[in-house]
Amino acid sequence: MTTLLLAVLAALLAWVGARWSLTLPYYEQQRRAVPARTVTTVLLAGVAAAVAASQGTTVLSSALLALWSVVFALVAVVDIETHFIPNVLIVPATAAALLASYVDPRLPPLSALLGAVAGFAIFYLIALVARGGFGMGDVKLAAFMGAVTGVIPVFYALLVGILVGGLAAVLLLLTKRVTRRSYIPYGPYLCLGGWLLMLPPVRQLWGLG
Repeated sequence: MTTLLLAVLAALLAWVGARWSLTLPYYEQQRRAVPARTVTTVLLAGVAAAVAASQGTTVLSSALLALWSVVFALVAVVDIETHFIPNVLIVPATAAALLASYVDPRLPPLSALLGAVAGFAIFYLIALVARGGFGMGDVKLAAFMGAVTGVIPVFYALLVGILVGGLAAVLLLLTKRVTRRSYIPYGPYLCLGGWLLMLPPVRQLWGLG
């Protein structure tokens, strides 16, 4: 019952977030696709939140897992449509995750802080080496990933995101849906990696406890 309630609340929050994101300047050209985009965001967030919340050991940890699932869903959809991850979304979310770690039984505050720093630093270096392949929005998303997964799991989360994103890019090139000069948003794949490494079963599979 708790999981269902949190999924419904997550879907409502995703709806609010989707509508709010349309006020951002990058959506000027996408406003006509509001209904489909909003439904996609709500469904994605609701399902992700339900799965994540079901893995919580307490009501509080389930609620936080559901909340971070909404953030990942919203970031993924916004990045797909605009190729941009807004600071007004990812920065407050990271700050909230760091503060929440003080009451979250799933993740110690120090691990959350070091995870955020590690995620930011690692992906900043990757962005420098890639020379335009990744933006600062991706770097800040990596910090959020570290804040909700912890200092060790964030390495695995980034690895999953990069590998899945690379595979998707190859498939898109082979099917000629994009060219070598096309920009491919990596945010959704990073979100997938971060979301997966929040889940206890996935962490246990990697031997992360």
